[in-house]
Amino acid sequence: MNGFKYRIKRYGDEEGEYSAYNFGDIWLIRKIIDSHWTNENCPNDLEVISILNLSGQSLLLEHQKKQVFDAYFLPINNRFHFHKKSRIDIV
Repeated sequence: MNGFKYRIKRYGDEEGEYSAYNFGDIWLIRKIIDSHWTNENCPNDLEVISILNLSGQSLLLEHQKKQVFDAYFLPINNRFHFHKKSRIDIV
């Protein structure tokens, strides 16, 4: 089994409608991001990718506009979370 699960939300989907979780490794997830968000066709229909590791930590990458993304890191303990608004190449 691979170390991550991911699910995606496309712009055409209804609000809150994500795909089912799929298993993948870091290279597959990077390929999805590269094919949608790091080329001249950004965002290429991909609005959100949610990544979950085997420990239960979540990383959520959400396209806002043009080259601007919100990145949320949600650890297992509820004492804090991390949010950053930036370009995808920095994230």
